[in-house]
Amino acid sequence: MKTIEWEFLTAMALFFGGLGGGSFIVASITSFLTGDRFKKIKEWGGYIGVASAILCLLSFATHAGNPERAFLLYTNPSSMIWIGSVTLTCIIPLGLLYATYSFPYLAPLQKVFFWKRFGKLKLLLEILLFFLGITLVGYTSFVLGVAWANPFWNTPLLTVIFFLSGVSTALMAIGFFLSIPLLKGVTSDLVRPYVEALHRLDVADAYFVSGEILVALWYVQTMFYGKEPLAIQSAAMLVQGKYSLLFWVVFIGIGLIIPLLACILLAWKGRTKAFIKYYAPSLMFAAACVLVGGAAMRYIFLRAGQLL
Repeated sequence: MKTIEWEFLTAMALFFGGLGGGSFIVASITSFLTGDRFKKIKEWGGYIGVASAILCLLSFATHAGNPERAFLLYTNPSSMIWIGSVTLTCIIPLGLLYATYSFPYLAPLQKVFFWKRFGKLKLLLEILLFFLGITLVGYTSFVLGVAWANPFWNTPLLTVIFFLSGVSTALMAIGFFLSIPLLKGVTSDLVRPYVEALHRLDVADAYFVSGEILVALWYVQTMFYGKEPLAIQSAAMLVQGKYSLLFWVVFIGIGLIIPLLACILLAWKGRTKAFIKYYAPSLMFAAACVLVGGAAMRYIFLRAGQLL
């Protein structure tokens, strides 16, 4: 057997792509459903989305070995690489434009950023970023499914688990940064609004993490007991082989089960008077676990699927 050398940088590109796309999805849906009620979620969704999309593009370009020749990513319109490159090229400037609506240090430049006076433009940006976010999250799985012939990647379950993970990591990344003011201490009248925003994030993430656990186990079982020898060997690397520690301990245990239990506890007791002071550190811990698990999942799925 031989392997294709897609390693850490490629896995990080897939991770940041899912995180960035998921952040824009969360920000847009929050706006559509609640307006400005939880505007901090929208703000951090925009910031994280832009930063992650940039890191995704840089990771892909660095992996290629010649970042200065990144223009070659746009030379083949029939390839998935082209689709991903165009999506990133569109989502980054639109995300930056969206971030100008909330970035506090831009207040003195209101006359320069004249477009902030047009509310409908913000709504249009949210709609565009929602669909571009879905495209970016989907791209991180589609690029594997069409790049190589290994049947381990040739399943719609790959798209499902990457989508669930992308939105889950976005929810928790937003929650992590939104928890920092609570950790530092805010005025008593702001504690409740912050906690209410965090509550929405951890409840939503509990559903996504639950779905991710089910899909991950279904995915591996389907491949392990399937008829394709290469898919069986790839799944075996996760279940009982080279990457079993990363799969069971880091991804399933740390990345999914611990955050799920933390989210259930926070949803149940987090807003009570006795527990509310522990809400921020608890959610930050759960968020860190989800982010580590999401990165580990992409790495092991990427490596296990490279058998030829």
